[in-house]
Amino acid sequence: MLDEKIDTIAAQSGFECIELLKSGFSGLILLDLMMPKMDGRDTIQEIINNDLFHDIIIVMLTARSVPDQKMTTVQEYVFDYIVKPFDPEYLITQVKQALQFLNL
Repeated sequence: MLDEKIDTIAAQSGFECIELLKSGFSGLILLDLMMPKMDGRDTIQEIINNDLFHDIIIVMLTARSVPDQKMTTVQEYVFDYIVKPFDPEYLITQVKQALQFLNL
């Protein structure tokens, strides 16, 4: 049974993620690669373009077993790729590891 206490904020789109970062969010971003309107790669590119990549770690969630060729331009900003479907305990382990890296 998973009984973890991790505070979360949900963004419904890449645009909302950018707005949360502009308002001061720092921490871990679990970002789906495939999203409508602004996909994960485009969201990361906007984070870079707006100089919002400080004090964050990005973990990509993807149904693809191999990162998209399009991701090579932003790959250095991605801490980890988690392939769906994933075990919830594995996700929590990876989240804890990323948060330790950030010292949160």
